[in-house]
Amino acid sequence: MRQIGIGFVVLLGLTACSNPGDFDSDQGLLREFKYLGCEGDWEDESYAPEVLRKQEGILTTYLVRSADTCGYDQGMDAKASLSGETIKLSYRLATSNEEMAACYCEYRARFIIATPTSPITTVEVNGDEARLRDGEAFR
Repeated sequence: MRQIGIGFVVLLGLTACSNPGDFDSDQGLLREFKYLGCEGDWEDESYAPEVLRKQEGILTTYLVRSADTCGYDQGMDAKASLSGETIKLSYRLATSNEEMAACYCEYRARFIIATPTSPITTVEVNGDEARLRDGEAFR
């Protein structure tokens, strides 16, 4: 009898419907991260990060551009978390050599996350509130 009960529970788990916005907590919110590199000097008047958002089904891509000291050539330790209607994206910049410059460069990264069920109205990048817009490419 116990085996039948366990089989029934497993069957229910396999056939249960899920909301397309749900994500598997074992897999996590962050599905993919890619450091896209340096795009040259930062030329915006504002140093606030800028984020483009594009939703495709159960995944949402966040393309991030942000300013930091010139000389970094690696991005790692990416994280994504939710706090209410805010998604917090972060990653660490690193350098393979120790040459840094006293100017600001534009760095880009791509985060692909499981689309949450609640709407995202704000984005933070490395603790800074970002300018968020929907689209596929920066100007």
